[in-house]
Amino acid sequence: MNMAVTADSTREAVEPAGPPRPRLVLRLGVTAHRPGSSLPASELDRIRAQVAELVDRAAKAARSIQQQYQFAYSAEPPLLVALSALAEGGDRIFAEEALRAGWQLDVVLPFAREVYERDFSTPESRDRFGELAVRARAVFEIDSICPDDDRSVAYETAGLVMLDHVDVVLAIWDGGASGGRGGTREIMDEALRRNLPIIWISSAVDRQPVRWKQREPVPVFAGSKASDDFAALIMDTLRPPESAADESGQSELARLKRFLSEEERHPAPWTWAHDLLLRLLTGKPAAAPGRVVERQNEWSEFLDGLPPKARLGNAMEEVLRKRFLWADRKATELGRLYRSAYVLSFLFAALAVFVGLLTILDGWAALFGDNIAVAKTVCAGAELFFIALIISITVAGRRGRWHERFLDVRGLAEMLRHARVLAPVGRVGRIFSGHAAAGRGGDSWTLWYARAAIRELPLPNARVDTAFIRDSITAVVRHELAGQIAYHHENHKSLEKAHHRLDRAGEVLFYTAIFMCLLWFSIVAVYGFQTADHTHWISHTLKSILTFLGAVLPAFASALAGIRGQGDFRASAQQSVATEKELRGLLHRAETQMPTYYPEACAFLEAVADAMNSELGQWRLLFSYRPLPAPG
Repeated sequence: MNMAVTADSTREAVEPAGPPRPRLVLRLGVTAHRPGSSLPASELDRIRAQVAELVDRAAKAARSIQQQYQFAYSAEPPLLVALSALAEGGDRIFAEEALRAGWQLDVVLPFAREVYERDFSTPESRDRFGELAVRARAVFEIDSICPDDDRSVAYETAGLVMLDHVDVVLAIWDGGASGGRGGTREIMDEALRRNLPIIWISSAVDRQPVRWKQREPVPVFAGSKASDDFAALIMDTLRPPESAADESGQSELARLKRFLSEEERHPAPWTWAHDLLLRLLTGKPAAAPGRVVERQNEWSEFLDGLPPKARLGNAMEEVLRKRFLWADRKATELGRLYRSAYVLSFLFAALAVFVGLLTILDGWAALFGDNIAVAKTVCAGAELFFIALIISITVAGRRGRWHERFLDVRGLAEMLRHARVLAPVGRVGRIFSGHAAAGRGGDSWTLWYARAAIRELPLPNARVDTAFIRDSITAVVRHELAGQIAYHHENHKSLEKAHHRLDRAGEVLFYTAIFMCLLWFSIVAVYGFQTADHTHWISHTLKSILTFLGAVLPAFASALAGIRGQGDFRASAQQSVATEKELRGLLHRAETQMPTYYPEACAFLEAVADAMNSELGQWRLLFSYRPLPAPG
């Protein structure tokens, strides 16, 4: 099949016209005691009532936020998700009340289902567990914790997975000291380290729920402003970023609004200047018009390589892939604008010198009937034209914020692509610990948008056993690691070649200019000043040519040096070398010591994501201080 023929129709079939707005999703998770001294039966009704009130208020707050920020979220009703291990006691109370209120339920089990059921004391309890599990959107069974079968590690791991997938933690806790690894207090402490808000419902004392901040618990239901306080907590979690304007004069909210209003534009012919220059320097073909189809195929191959249940239903395709494809295409457009703008600005500056000096050539005026004034006017007009082009490109680039938008949207696209590495094993929330450093900070619009997209992903409805882990890692190795290694290998070679050839071309131009000067000195030395001045071919033809080339060649050499400096091809090439080396180390690790247990698999995949996050952060740092220049 001819790919070029099907590219446009395929794009229309799978991609929205503008950036997809995320659906508003609010996720609450629970960590709680089981029945016993820490959760006495006398407190169960009171706890259930408080949980029900919290669930209802959270839903109202989510609907209010969607109304307030309609520009940022899709028109779909808010998706409300409860995460629970369905253990006896507080976990089940929360799950039951969430289901009653119409919430979706995702279940995280520390063991395979049949093993976990042994924790329950009666057949009735096991039946109730089964009834709730059947109603869940996803049941994530961690059937491969560790070789020594340490149950505390299993409970801790399940708690960490829950924290990766929630926005607010509900702790049904007696206020006592730690009960051991993986216990309620340990999960609360980890939530605090992640800056997740915690609502504490006492399991032992009849008191109003409070927001747990260790030193100063803050009431969330007590007092006349309780509802407003709780809504504000949800608001802080889900609202778009509202930071003040920075030195560039734009706030993160303004940047988000601009992104959400972006439209796909057909590239102007001049925006291919950078690609054509690289092709001239390296022989590497410019990006093909069917790039979108190529990207779609990359995702299809990755998704097809995963275990079927690791694809999260159709969420990996409908959420991650669609958002990535749109951001990737927009970043490519903005990258071409920014890069071609500085390439053309430097070249136009050299061309302005070229046309401005044409009048000193002996034969130039002859083209205009030896009318010096006309010849000079034509040159001045052409020089002014190139200067006007430079100013127009620079002003358009700065007003359009091509450089800033390119960095932001490329960073967003990479975040969404990296998320697919951890999503199959339920640890996608870990992706943001590295990306906060890779962007402008934790309150950037790109992180907000990526987090909003990640919230839409359910947990895998799967049993994570050794086969599941092996197949998931194999897909990442074949379709992510191998692809990234090949990309950085080729990228290093191309950029080194571009740097070297630009450097050599500039040197040749400068040395040629020096040769012109030495040639003149040689002629003067041979003929003498007076003879040279009275010899027509020397004083007119040769002198004008040497003067013209002596000025024009350094101008073009400086333009090439400006392009080389702005693009910083060598630093980018060295960065690709370092990233390739790190990724090859991870590839070797997978080939020689394939992880078989869940914590090992998570650690490996987190290392892959961290390596790519680090490369993204270094790339952004490298180019963040290279705005569009105005050659002077």
